[in-house]
Amino acid sequence: MLNKQKGNKGQQRAKLKSVRSKKGTTTMSKIKIFTSPTCPNCPPAKLLGQQLKDKEDKNIVVEMFDVTEAGGLAEGAMFNVLAIPVIIVTDEDDKEIKAWRGELPTLEDILEEIKQ
Repeated sequence: MLNKQKGNKGQQRAKLKSVRSKKGTTTMSKIKIFTSPTCPNCPPAKLLGQQLKDKEDKNIVVEMFDVTEAGGLAEGAMFNVLAIPVIIVTDEDDKEIKAWRGELPTLEDILEEIKQ
């Protein structure tokens, strides 16, 4: 199972390579959303994630993590997720750019952070 996870991670990283546009290089951003099924404040965070996915922007990858599962818990530990919901914007190398911990940004807040 570990090898399968490494393979999926490699595929994700391949997708996150910089893409060329007519104006130059555009980098990928990842939005990591950490929630749990029993969290009363998490449904709006999940909805925000779906809205970002619906934008179909090839430069934005939305990753949803359930912290009650091993994979979500492990990813959450790497980003110091101690409470939920948490929304983190990272660059293509998984370096944290901005995080909202215990608060919910607007869709515009996230898109503005990505543009910077």
